Amino acid sequence: MNERPLRIALVHGYRWPDVRRGGERYLHDLAHYLVTAGQRVDVIAGTRGPSAVERVGGITFRLQRHPRLARLRAAGFSEIDLFGLAALRALMRHRYDVVHALVPTAALAGVATRQRTVYTVLGHPTADQLGHRPF
Repeated sequence: MNERPLRIALVHGYRWPDVRRGGERYLHDLAHYLVTAGQRVDVIAGTRGPSAVERVGGITFRLQRHPRLARLRAAGFSEIDLFGLAALRALMRHRYDVVHALVPTAALAGVATRQRTVYTVLGHPTADQLGHRPF
């Protein structure tokens, strides 16, 4: 059987090695695993610099500048909360077989672009932590 590779977007507000935490490491390892398995992978991740496209080890990194929306930040939205806006721009320009979101607003961006979207909750959020989010 000659199936074409899946086109997969992995979406997170930060990437390894720019930020060295568990979620970013998970994103990095998953991207490499999927490429090794023959899939086509785009990582849509945030950057504080200008938006850019980089290709490394068979992975396309579509770096999106983090939104600078002072009013929303003042209202309690964090940089990671606002990343879905940047991800939305990238997802509107590209079609994927699967969008794998690793932050909540990235999942909303995937759904808004009418692409198959899965969301993985990273870490161990408590009901108390989730209750303090502004949305």
